Amino acid sequence: MFAEAQVVYFYCKCNDHRRRTFEAVIRTLIIQILDLSPACLDYLYEKMIASSERQANSPNLLQELLEELCTNHDLLCMCIDGLDECDPSERGLILSLIRRITKASKADQSVRFFVTARKENDIERSLSSMIRLNIKAHHVENDIQLYVKAQTVRLRDRFAFGAVKEQEIREKLSSKPQGKLTRLKAAEAKCTS
Repeated sequence: MFAEAQVVYFYCKCNDHRRRTFEAVIRTLIIQILDLSPACLDYLYEKMIASSERQANSPNLLQELLEELCTNHDLLCMCIDGLDECDPSERGLILSLIRRITKASKADQSVRFFVTARKENDIERSLSSMIRLNIKAHHVENDIQLYVKAQTVRLRDRFAFGAVKEQEIREKLSSKPQGKLTRLKAAEAKCTS
């Protein structure tokens, strides 16, 4: 069942206005769904023509179009990464959309969401009935090390510098998350003592 799933995603970024709004999320997801299922374009065009809201940038129309696309897929996974980076008002609209789409697809679970975010009260409340994974810094430490290693090898090959320089870059990059991890462990130790 999951092998046939289609995946669309949006990465929120707090310092980029184009990557932290309700409208930006919806537009991006619609575009990606249309890339996966170009046959839906004719349907959406007809829907827009029939709509009383003729403006393509109307949030209500965009939301309606996304909901229609979601209900017409067998299995669609929508990933929204860094939801906490959106302003609370925009986040509220996104969370409301997630609840509506999830509720509409409950029977057959045709649409699933994967949302990442830091702990924020509104997100916690809104998604309280959903399955949650609490990822701690130590869960990703090995992944960070592997990523840094792969990227430094790629850089070394591309810019033709030696193994010593590669190791120096790797150590500098690896020390940043490690430093955060050390501070986090110290803070956790203070809280438990």
